[in-house]
Amino acid sequence: MTASLAADVVIVGSGISGLLVAAQCAEAGREVLVIERGGLVSHAEQLARRRHEADVPGARHNHETAPGTPAYPWDYVYGVGGSSLHWTGHAPRLRANDLRMRSLYGVMEDWPVDFSELEPYLERAETALAVAGAPVAEHAGGGGQPPHAFSPLDETVAD
Repeated sequence: MTASLAADVVIVGSGISGLLVAAQCAEAGREVLVIERGGLVSHAEQLARRRHEADVPGARHNHETAPGTPAYPWDYVYGVGGSSLHWTGHAPRLRANDLRMRSLYGVMEDWPVDFSELEPYLERAETALAVAGAPVAEHAGGGGQPPHAFSPLDETVAD
């Protein structure tokens, strides 16, 4: 059987990035279709099975890489919600210097855009993800939540 669907925008992948874009498009009045290669597994089932993936073709966990590619030191998920299903909640803030790694530090590559071009999008993403943290000089928005209180260890190494 062949199904036919229509939408103004098709988003491939239902992870954090795909869902943020889908929500923005829907808020702008666009009809949005999100497609995902993985299956839907309820939260209760994820907890019971201790697995995020559904056992469906195309969604099985794999670690295929191109020859010579180093192994990934993390896991990923093919499923509704993408890798956000096992996200640890750690979201380091992108800083202006991160976009100029080659010119400043001689490593990686510089980005083809300036930080100021990305800043409005970074602020919206931080708000949507409820990133906690104090504002930094080049990023006035500061995210969606105030900074967490320091732990005793944080206080020890703060200086």
